[in-house]
Amino acid sequence: MTCKILDSDRNYVELDQNQSQILLKAMDSDDNPRISACIECNSAVVATEPFSSIIDELSTTYVNEIDKLHELADLAENSISVHLYILEDNDCVHILWRDPIAYEWSQVTGEKRLHS
Repeated sequence: MTCKILDSDRNYVELDQNQSQILLKAMDSDDNPRISACIECNSAVVATEPFSSIIDELSTTYVNEIDKLHELADLAENSISVHLYILEDNDCVHILWRDPIAYEWSQVTGEKRLHS
C-alpha cells in the first residue's frame, strides 16, 4: 500500500509502502489528526496542525526518512487550507464514508469511487 498526501491545490508527496506504514502507525495516537476517514481503508482528511506535529515527532525517530519528512512538513506548512488529504492506493469504494468532508476529499484527490 502506498499513499499520497495532498493539499487543497493538489500538490502532493507520495509515500512508498514503508513510509506509508510509518506515518499511519504514528497517526494512531491520542493526537490523531484524522477528522474524516474511510472506515475500510486509510484514505482520510487530516487537520494540518496536528499532522505537522506528528511529522515533527517522526523526524527525530526516522532520520533515514528525513528528506521525505521535510517534504511532508513543507506541504503542510505551505498549505492554504487547514486540511490535508490522504489517498491510499487501493480498490476501496469508500461505501461507508458518508460525512460531508468525504466530498471535499473526493474533489481534491479526484477520486470518483466514493459511495459507488
